[in-house]
Amino acid sequence: MSAFRHGLHHGRRRQAAGFDQVSVVHEDATFDYADVDEWWRTQMSHGARAYVDFLSPDQREPFRMAARRRYAEVTGAEGASSVMQQALTGRVAHDRLDLPP
Repeated sequence: MSAFRHGLHHGRRRQAAGFDQVSVVHEDATFDYADVDEWWRTQMSHGARAYVDFLSPDQREPFRMAARRRYAEVTGAEGASSVMQQALTGRVAHDRLDLPP
């Protein structure tokens, strides 16, 4: 069990942080990419793009090239990759938040 997943079993900590009636949904999703170009296009099509947008214009191309090199190191000569992402969700109790009624 990963440390990330193991941490979900500490109900007191979640409740102290403002969670109530804690139910955890664990979703795994696997994304397959044929090559570095497909991977990069995908990264630039949604939320991950924000990290690149925070870079100054003169930093973006060096970052892109470094990311492509790292992708090649990880995937090897074949160039295909599969990325698994995990998402965890919970419900926050309204009475524990500092929100207007």
